[in-house]
Amino acid sequence: MKSKIYLLISITILFLSCKSSSDNQYELMPLPDIYESQAIDPFENTPEAAISYPKQQILYVTDRAPVDKSSKGYYANERGHVIRLGAAEVMLGKEGMTWDQAKKVSLLKSRPKNYPLQITGVNEYGILGESLTLFSAPKLLVKGEEAGNRFASKVNTELKQSNSKDVFIYIHGYKVPFSNPILVTAELWHFMGYEGCFIAYSWPATPKRTAYFADLETTEYASRNLRLFLKYIAENTDAERIHIVGYSAGTRLVMTALHQIALTYKGQDQETILKETKLGKTFLLGSDVDRDKFIVYLSDDILNIMSHLYIYQSPNDKPLSFSRWLLKTDRVGQSNIQYPTPPHVQEVINELDHLSIINVEGASEYASGNGHAYFRRSPWVSSDILMTLKYNLNVKERGLIKGSQDYVWTFPPNYIQQLEERVNKHQK
Repeated sequence: MKSKIYLLISITILFLSCKSSSDNQYELMPLPDIYESQAIDPFENTPEAAISYPKQQILYVTDRAPVDKSSKGYYANERGHVIRLGAAEVMLGKEGMTWDQAKKVSLLKSRPKNYPLQITGVNEYGILGESLTLFSAPKLLVKGEEAGNRFASKVNTELKQSNSKDVFIYIHGYKVPFSNPILVTAELWHFMGYEGCFIAYSWPATPKRTAYFADLETTEYASRNLRLFLKYIAENTDAERIHIVGYSAGTRLVMTALHQIALTYKGQDQETILKETKLGKTFLLGSDVDRDKFIVYLSDDILNIMSHLYIYQSPNDKPLSFSRWLLKTDRVGQSNIQYPTPPHVQEVINELDHLSIINVEGASEYASGNGHAYFRRSPWVSSDILMTLKYNLNVKERGLIKGSQDYVWTFPPNYIQQLEERVNKHQK
């Protein structure tokens, strides 16, 4: 009887794990604490050309199937097999707000008003030709590079008007519709001060309560398209570095694609590889990757194809606890203290220069909700990620400290004060 009750509770937790407030609208994430004192202003150096308030263009990539004309929405929750490129129009804040008002409200710790992000339109450029195969539907087998060229041109325009020449790609988790990564990407770019070029990658997850295993299968299937897209951006844009922020089941897609790239470059030196791939930092947040499979990736030199891999872990991630129970294997996003790796593995990981494992247990609000979406819900974790992306600070430079296990970093009680001081020093 107890096992049945546990199963029912666990399934409920899992089903709620990646749910958005509505299909096309999202409430802005809590203010990252690094901005609370206002000593650091994310918009201080934002070029005017980067802002098109109240509606911002968010570039997207999707391998979902398009909806038919009689259906609502923009893309279906089904596999579309090819890569479609475009830009979504996102309304920032409430109707009638000026840009100055919107900035002010978004930077409040306790917002007196809701700050919604809403998709108001989608403009598809077309299909990326590189994603077509001999097995593609005949009606899709058209020549031309218009969509890819238009997308690359838009990326280059955003990079040209930015102080940063980096591309940032957000990849969502299980059980969400097309709109979810668009809106999360919009809020991340907002709190980055519109630096660089942010792209939402929307793989065909299925927002149904029974979709977990189907979505896991889809992450494997979709990995080819992500690999092809990363290659296209590296070869056809002015990006200096390409950073990936992967969340939940989406990290399976990320790691499978990166593993394919690693096998392609097996035996080559990192400097040569990075010149071609331009892969910078990769973030695995609430990662649902099998730990044993992750060791396989490390054994195949996956760290050699990127500048750094950051893994965030939590001992209170309830959906991952259920995933571990269901799949019978430890998950990468679970705390190494709670589920320790063998000592000899710890020793090897501790010597890897391009890998950092971070336990979020000491961060404020890390266990909020079901403990899975801490990268948005915890103002400390969001601060840590944003400052890493914005200023290229490593774990020591951000003020993180070694925990009880030498190879795991943790948040000290005065983390935000430390981070603020270090960011201010870096800016000078």
